[in-house]
Amino acid sequence: MSSRFPNIFFTADIAALLRIAEWRVIKFAQGAEYQIAPSHSDAAGSGTRRVYDIEDVCQIALALRLLDSGLGAKAIGEIIALLRRSGRLSDKLALSKRELKNLYLAVVRLRRTGRGYFGNRTRAAFFVSDPVQAEMDREARPPNDLMLISVGSMFNQLRDRLGNLQSERGREK
Repeated sequence: MSSRFPNIFFTADIAALLRIAEWRVIKFAQGAEYQIAPSHSDAAGSGTRRVYDIEDVCQIALALRLLDSGLGAKAIGEIIALLRRSGRLSDKLALSKRELKNLYLAVVRLRRTGRGYFGNRTRAAFFVSDPVQAEMDREARPPNDLMLISVGSMFNQLRDRLGNLQSERGREK
């Protein structure tokens, strides 16, 4: 968990935090293709709530950004799973504004494996701070497609909103 936002858990307030409709949160949290499940506790029947932690919030925010970039649900699920295996998204919240300004997610769609048009495509996803760096990597493997998605402002806005939420919760006590 991000040390700047320890022990922050979210229920329905996640929609307000991300400034989206609650149905979008539910769609991402419940959709099998997105593979984002509440880390703290899942709903276990009527009257119970899903409780998300900061990592879940970062995954949902990134999934929304990827959806807005034109990617489909299956691709988003694959990308989130790849990034989950390579580290914690919430660690991006500790970056400075300057570092976040130039933060991109590079999504590389590798060439088809298998036969014909319907062969499977695999993906690679990684963060870069320089678009030229991602472009050079793509040139080393020409049959691949590259999509660069600016994600720094998303993490910056999320960090600011989390700070405001933390301040509000502190005043309520």
